[in-house]
Amino acid sequence: MNTTFQQAFTLHQQSEVEQAKLLYEDILQNDPNHFDALHKLGVAVTDEDPSRAVQCTWATCAN
Repeated sequence: MNTTFQQAFTLHQQSEVEQAKLLYEDILQNDPNHFDALHKLGVAVTDEDPSRAVQCTWATCAN
């Protein structure tokens, strides 16, 4: 597990979702198919942007 993802996941677990989302997005800028970042970003945006959550989920299925 890379360091940035680990940091994002830890923030997410600590309810620092906004900061975690930024890190997930940074990861995806460099690796658009990063399965874990796609999945966790989808989870993080489920309540605020359900269509984006679905896009992230579909992207994980494509990998």
